[in-house]
Amino acid sequence: NFLILLAFLLLEVTGSDFPEYVIDLDKEEGTRFAQINEAFKASINATLDMVRSEIAKSEDLKSVMSQLPDSPALIGAALPSDIWKEIESIYTMLNTSYKEVLLTQFVYDLFACTGVVAKQADGTIVQGRILDYGYPELFSKLLYVGWYYKKGKLAYKCINFAGYVGRLTCMKEGVFSIALNSRSGTNQNFSQMVEKVLNGFQPPTWVLREVMQEGVDYNWVLNYFRNKKVLTRAYFILSGVKANEGVIISKG
Repeated sequence: NFLILLAFLLLEVTGSDFPEYVIDLDKEEGTRFAQINEAFKASINATLDMVRSEIAKSEDLKSVMSQLPDSPALIGAALPSDIWKEIESIYTMLNTSYKEVLLTQFVYDLFACTGVVAKQADGTIVQGRILDYGYPELFSKLLYVGWYYKKGKLAYKCINFAGYVGRLTCMKEGVFSIALNSRSGTNQNFSQMVEKVLNGFQPPTWVLREVMQEGVDYNWVLNYFRNKKVLTRAYFILSGVKANEGVIISKG
C-alpha cells in the first residue's frame, strides 16, 4: 500500500515552518477563519495592494470592477453561501470594498502556480506546491497549514493562503490527497470568468474545496470529476492509498 505524504514545497522561499491552525467546520461560516484573518491582517492588506496595482494595469480588471454592483448582497446571492460568508467576513474585518476581496479570490486564475507529484523508492506518494507565482515573497507571508475538524474529528488538512477561500493542496489522512496544477491555454478574459461564476460555474480552487468537504474516497473523487464543470482549464493530481491509485484529471 502507498502511504500518503503531503510535502508542501516552495520555490524561492525560505524561512521557518508555517503556522498551523485548527478550523472548526461546525462553526458558522463567517467566524471559522476570524483568528487566522486577524493574525494575517497585514499580509492580506498587502495582497489587496497588489490586486489594486494589477487592476490599475489591466483594462479587463477595470471593466470587471466597474460592472460589479455596489451592493454586496447582489453578489452574495449568486455565490455559494459558505463561500460568500467567508468573503464577507474578510472585507468586513479589513473595512474595505468587497470588490477587491472578491477579485483576490481569483488570484490563482490570474497568476496560477504549479503542483508536483512524485513516487519515492518506498512507494510513498509525495505531493507538493511550488510557489511560482509572480509575487513569491508576498504569497509566502500568507501561508499556513489548516487542520479542518468536523464533529470533533479531523476531516482534512490543507496548505492555505490567508484571506483566500479556495483550496490548492490537501489531504484526507489514509484516504486520498489532491493538488491543483495550472494548465495554460484559457481563451477567457477575466470579465467572462466572473460572469460565469455568477452563473454557477466554480473556479478550480472552489472545486477542490468541495472535493475535500464532500469526498469520501478515491473512487468518489474520480466519479465527481466525470461531469463536473470547472471555470478554467486545470489539472487535478489525485493520489489514493492503494497500489496504482494515482491519476491526473484534466478539466476544461
